[in-house]
Amino acid sequence: AERARRAAEKSNQALQQELEAVQASSAQARGAAERLLVSEQDTHARTRAVLDRAHSQLSQAREEASAARVAAAAATERARSCGVLESRARSETQLRGQAEASRELLLAKQAASAARATA
Repeated sequence: AERARRAAEKSNQALQQELEAVQASSAQARGAAERLLVSEQDTHARTRAVLDRAHSQLSQAREEASAARVAAAAATERARSCGVLESRARSETQLRGQAEASRELLLAKQAASAARATA
């Protein structure tokens, strides 16, 4: 009976040591899992911040591109208007030149007619 009791104690002691080893290993695994979770949460937060900044920059770039398109359309319209005004000015200049030439021709005809009348 004594031998059985000692064997049982040894078995209990071995089981107790094994239990303590498993508990220590479990505590280490829990610690590693917690550190991993914190690391993943930190990585997620950083990724989210980068994505938020990228989204903000993309929105700003879209707004700037839209404003640039509006400015380009306005510049194109101004250029078209300037082209129309330039064409009108050319036409008016041509008409003025023709009117002046007609006046000079009329004056020359009148002078020739007056010279013939006096001759």
